[in-house]
Amino acid sequence: MHSTMEEPKLIEMFLTVSRGKQLSKNYDAAAIQNSKVPDGIKFKPHVLDQFPTREMVEKSYNELGLTAKEIKRKTKDAIRADQVASFAFPDDVDIRHAPGKKLKLQPTFFWFVLTDVSGSRFYCATVHFYERVDPLDVACLFLQHKDIKTPSWAMNAKQPVYSRKGTATLPRYLLHCIKEFLLTLYISFFSVGICVVSKYPFLWQLRLFLRQIYRISISNAPVPLEKYISNFCGEVPLPPRGVIEVNISIADVSITLSRPPPNALPQMGQHCLEILFARLSVDSVVLVWRLLMMEVKVVMGTKTRSILTPSMDALLKLLFPFYWAGVYIPVLPPRLLDVIDAPVPYFVGISNYDTFMSILQSSRRPTGTCFVDLGKSRLDPPKFHFE
Repeated sequence: MHSTMEEPKLIEMFLTVSRGKQLSKNYDAAAIQNSKVPDGIKFKPHVLDQFPTREMVEKSYNELGLTAKEIKRKTKDAIRADQVASFAFPDDVDIRHAPGKKLKLQPTFFWFVLTDVSGSRFYCATVHFYERVDPLDVACLFLQHKDIKTPSWAMNAKQPVYSRKGTATLPRYLLHCIKEFLLTLYISFFSVGICVVSKYPFLWQLRLFLRQIYRISISNAPVPLEKYISNFCGEVPLPPRGVIEVNISIADVSITLSRPPPNALPQMGQHCLEILFARLSVDSVVLVWRLLMMEVKVVMGTKTRSILTPSMDALLKLLFPFYWAGVYIPVLPPRLLDVIDAPVPYFVGISNYDTFMSILQSSRRPTGTCFVDLGKSRLDPPKFHFE
């Protein structure tokens, strides 16, 4: 006999995301073709790997005794891996180049929140870093686009090495790469992201987990990396609400998970209030709180993407015992900027500061919207037009 009651999970999925085969939307073929370096060329994100896989999820539903119709409905309404990938790289996946064998850029981290069709929120954490890519893989990406000739930084070989109907030539920098000469002078890197998704706002615990996974991936750990991922994402139980804590060790770091009791304030990520009040004064926080209580549209902007979700989630938790039922997108991708023209209440964040300021100062600014600049601790109250 199977139980149809699905136990709550701590982690919904773990993903590895990087570039796909398609260039970003509205790419400039001429600019790419005439580019001197690959920097600035972007590709749409693509899921490289995920845990649990779709087959594993469907198998768990079968073990619960769900019918095929119920499984189809649950998988259809659930957050998909490709949706997470698109928000993990809101500005798409970019290429960088650097002399030598290393790109001197530190990993970057931020959180974002997704909402499914039922209104449930999913808290996502992601770490971005760069991995070295074989120059041949970079060249092959452009060969798939018929409207783009091989860029100048990947062509001009003195003599053709191979030809296919007279259209393809092995670039000079690939020849040098084969001779291990250019390999030390010119290296291409693609951005890679590892993401973890949970229904519960364990923001700092998720951040710590991803940091440890990244550290282990670049070290010679005796335990396989997949073991740490499967243990944390598939075996660690969700702590019950109350005084019980769950502790897990990942390499040399211990992570503590706990949830407040039912009669306490809702769960809030650690340091969220600290981040909020470090950016805004008490009067400003109270004003934004009042606007949210009145369901006024609010847009937050900053140059630091990692502070958007903690600040905005803290404000929503301060609404307790009320609940924000409007649109909530702490990190709004550029392709979804039309959301700010929606006729419904929303609370969104824009991490591209130039875009934020251009909307604020242009005629496109939506009526009745409050703009909050977290970087300069400044509020621009909503402007209402009455007939």
